[in-house]
Amino acid sequence: MSAYLTFDDGPMYPNTERVLEILADFEVPATFFVVGQNVNANPELAARVVLEGHAIGNHSYTHPDLTTLNQQAVSNQLGMTQRAIRNATGVWPTIMRPPYGSSNQSVDQLIENWNLRKVLWDVDPQDWRAPGIRNLINHVYDNTRDEYVVLLHDGSWQHQTYYALPVILERLLDRDMTFDKLG
Repeated sequence: MSAYLTFDDGPMYPNTERVLEILADFEVPATFFVVGQNVNANPELAARVVLEGHAIGNHSYTHPDLTTLNQQAVSNQLGMTQRAIRNATGVWPTIMRPPYGSSNQSVDQLIENWNLRKVLWDVDPQDWRAPGIRNLINHVYDNTRDEYVVLLHDGSWQHQTYYALPVILERLLDRDMTFDKLG
């Protein structure tokens, strides 16, 4: 059985750095859906994501609900983030996760026009709500199945996530779960 760990909203200090350290300790690959303005603010962290063997994807430039924007604004969000990622990492992403998972036919078409594949998730413990470390661990463990995509966050406020992550990985690895990256 294999699953996909994904992290949204970075790269940001200190949490992206802490998440990368935990992933390295467990030798687990992941996928980071990054916000373009955060890439521009922390290009060395974005580069580290790629250098350490993880996948990187587009998560818009400023994290708006793309369905509330006109087509040009959506295209700008996608394009500015693609360029920010390429400038920081040398990689041109092939995957995109719309903020909040919010999309419609117009947004989907623009994502496709940028030669990106939209990626959502199967498991969402809503770590951004700070539900408690034990709740995060149990939600991910109880709901992760073969080929499932797990949504976590590495924003600067996500302290519970990086405290829960080692236990999540330990428990899933004990269940013979392996991990892969998207893209």
